[in-house]
Amino acid sequence: MRGFFITLEGPDGAGKSTQARLLEDYLREAGLEVLTTREPGGTPIGERIRQILLDNAHTEMAAETEMLLFAAARAQFVRQVVRPALARGATVLSERYVDASLAYQGFGRGLDLGLVRMVNEAATGGLLPDLTVLLDIDPEVGLRRVRAAARGGDRLEREAMAFHQRVRAGFLELARESPKRFAVVDAQDDVERVHQAVVRAVQGLLAGRREAAADLPGEGAGAIKLVLAVVQEKDGGRLMEALTAAQFQGTMLASTGGFLREGNSTILIGVQDEQVDEVLGIIQKVCHRREQLLSPMPPVVEPVDSYVTYPVKVEVGGAIVFVLGVDRMERI
Repeated sequence: MRGFFITLEGPDGAGKSTQARLLEDYLREAGLEVLTTREPGGTPIGERIRQILLDNAHTEMAAETEMLLFAAARAQFVRQVVRPALARGATVLSERYVDASLAYQGFGRGLDLGLVRMVNEAATGGLLPDLTVLLDIDPEVGLRRVRAAARGGDRLEREAMAFHQRVRAGFLELARESPKRFAVVDAQDDVERVHQAVVRAVQGLLAGRREAAADLPGEGAGAIKLVLAVVQEKDGGRLMEALTAAQFQGTMLASTGGFLREGNSTILIGVQDEQVDEVLGIIQKVCHRREQLLSPMPPVVEPVDSYVTYPVKVEVGGAIVFVLGVDRMERI
């Protein structure tokens, strides 16, 4: 079964690292394999990009440069760390992810939110967390914590207070837009009470999967269908979010193949027989066919007389869907 993807977000000084360590201990005690990581970073390439992004010497960095560097680190992070861990069933616990770019580069820097979303969708292949815990704190309180920790502050932490206020407002707006994915926790409370609030949010996620599993019958499960959808990687995350919003449990397998030089994702959804049409409708809505301009790759063999040098319009998207009967299911 695919692992959980949990992210911790919030303004600077909210206590993400402390809560990540406490949550990791809780999840390990619950018997889960846990990979705790951070953004930007998590990979050798990402850590090099992190140094550039946070270096106080780079005060001249343009907002667009900042956005693209975060996305570049994130693309490597997703493919090298997150997807492989989820595929083997591990829980990935990350300090920051896509929502940080929307809050900092979108709301904070004033870049177009649609642009930030588009760039990060390409970087992540549409992969979204199962749960985002937003540690909310007044930026003045958070930055006092940063200074009290004897840190001078990195390039972003040294931004004006108005910037940090916009970032906080952005996080809260994102939480209002996606209430099923976000859990907002008051991070100005003491560490233990904040931890207990985080645990309650995670327990809800764990309970949701257990309840979904409990709904599946064992032997003789003739009324259960397995919907297997092969979609473009960039549609996979959106489909998982849409299924979750409709109270369906899906499992995304590791991306494979190279359709139009982009990966494919395979998603498995176990449903009752009467729910198949509803699931197919969700897949059709999210993974609709669309046209895209594609620059062909140069030929690798001669002759090249028929090689088309200009972009061509092709149809992408859609899904290949199999609906399979389940003769038997057992928990082992």
